[in-house]
Amino acid sequence: MDKLEEFNQPVFEYERTGIIKKNIAGVLDAVFVFLLANWTPFIFISGGHVKQYLTLPNIGLYFFLIFIIYRLTTILLLTCTIGMRILRFRYMTETTIKLTIKEKIFAAFMIYINGVRNYNLK
Repeated sequence: MDKLEEFNQPVFEYERTGIIKKNIAGVLDAVFVFLLANWTPFIFISGGHVKQYLTLPNIGLYFFLIFIIYRLTTILLLTCTIGMRILRFRYMTETTIKLTIKEKIFAAFMIYINGVRNYNLK
């Protein structure tokens, strides 16, 4: 193989994840967040006091905090959410497989990050 053929070979062999697969993973993650939001008060707060903390103005903030904590912990530990893990794709950059801590934190809070995309696992 000459130098020109070697240069034209693809460096990154993973393929990008399709939109349908991303949406299904989002629905799975929403189910996990809903289950976490319904079961964590019973784990951390005794059953009699749950209703006074989860009133109507606080319920949206509560689900949002559970969602952020869920995404942050799963992306920092697994480089993907549980829905992404079930469907076998994760966050990667175009040149490297492993993300830095900074890229993982940004991926947890933002949908689109420069250079970080979803790729199918082999």
